Amino acid sequence: MKKDTFVSPLEDFAFKQVFGERRNIDNTRAFLKTVLNIPGEEFAGLSVKNPVLNRMFRKDKSGVVDIKLETKSGKIFHIELQVQKRSYMRNRVLYYGARLVGDQIKWGDKYRKLHHVISIVICDHVLLAEENDYLNVYELRNDKNRSFTDLLKVVIIELPKLPKNKETDKMHKKNGFIGINKRLSIS
Repeated sequence: MKKDTFVSPLEDFAFKQVFGERRNIDNTRAFLKTVLNIPGEEFAGLSVKNPVLNRMFRKDKSGVVDIKLETKSGKIFHIELQVQKRSYMRNRVLYYGARLVGDQIKWGDKYRKLHHVISIVICDHVLLAEENDYLNVYELRNDKNRSFTDLLKVVIIELPKLPKNKETDKMHKKNGFIGINKRLSIS
């Protein structure tokens, strides 16, 4: 008799299969609707895009995001899963987000063609020791809390900070991933 093998959704391959494949777009749509407060019709045309950040020049740094999605209005979602703690994670997320903003236009295009980029990072470790909440949103704002632009947002979800109770402890130990029960307002 063959024993069932459990693959944690925190494994890179499994995560990309569950959320980054066109055939599983309903999973991705449900996850985004749970985390973000964006009108449902925005997700009707959600599509999976090539995750490779191409180089423009030979010496440029290339990159590959875990999952890249685009809505029917042009919003771009970049989802990263980070199980291992990396000292450079904040810089990498900012680099990927900035690249996803900049890669939208080419020579001669108008800047008004730029669409929102929302980077969502799911960490199975504490990335933001200075924050108590498991879900944090970062934007470009000044010291008076006025927005400079809403083109780039970063959403950090830290799994170890999820509220503890018997059910979530059991789920986290069994599955390595727990559903999010808090919605964010993201324009």
